[in-house]
Amino acid sequence: MQLLGKESEENTSAECLDIFDFKTENLAKVIKSNSVPHIGWNQVSHNQDSKLFKGIPDKSDFYFSHSYAILSSRFSISTTNFEIDFVSTVNSKNVFGVQFHPERSQKFGIKLLENFLSL
Repeated sequence: MQLLGKESEENTSAECLDIFDFKTENLAKVIKSNSVPHIGWNQVSHNQDSKLFKGIPDKSDFYFSHSYAILSSRFSISTTNFEIDFVSTVNSKNVFGVQFHPERSQKFGIKLLENFLSL
């Protein structure tokens, strides 16, 4: 998902794809009480109208492993809280990006991948 944005603090010399108008930021600059990287299970609060999350209850757990995040985007269809809210899924037309790892997220990750394949 981070590669889809305009720029990233993770590697300022690398070009991003500039599909979405957002910047990927270092979580260590904004997270104080939790340790970074953000690794493990966390709830995803999603837009109930999104076809990507069809059949997946709101606030289902998905697996995360990251130190950088998109803090806000008009393309957000889900957020996750790790001391602060950050964008965990984006969508515009037929392009989707997720911050979490659906391949490691058990039944809800499998359902999300099935939904993606049926779009």
